[in-house]
Amino acid sequence: HFNLLIVENLRSDTLTKPSDGMRRAIADAVVGDSMYIEDPTVIELESYAAKIMGKEAAIFVPSGTMSNLVAVMAHTWERGAEILLGDCSHIHINEQGNIGTIAHVHSRTLTNKSDGTFSIDELVSKIRYNVDSLFPNTALY
Repeated sequence: HFNLLIVENLRSDTLTKPSDGMRRAIADAVVGDSMYIEDPTVIELESYAAKIMGKEAAIFVPSGTMSNLVAVMAHTWERGAEILLGDCSHIHINEQGNIGTIAHVHSRTLTNKSDGTFSIDELVSKIRYNVDSLFPNTALY
């Protein structure tokens, strides 16, 4: 009943600048309305991403904040569920509390060690599922 989410630092959109070739590709891209699945460039990108990841489908999201929110929402099954995450984790400290505001998910923290990890024993001790109706169920850690 639990999902494990592994997040990597893929924030190249804020750490790198597009090359001249990338800028040309952006300017020359064929575009359409992605809401109606009419954007051939987005469709091609999503198909390519799904193929290289060995998945049935993929979705393009334009920001890291949006992708983190989508990931949390995809891995939690009920409003009021909780996720366990490090007290120094980005989605706990930043992103304007959107996991609570938009996803309606409660965050419960684990103490991050100086190297960014946390204790597996602490993690296991904090997992809750059908413990008591007063507590949220742990849905993601």
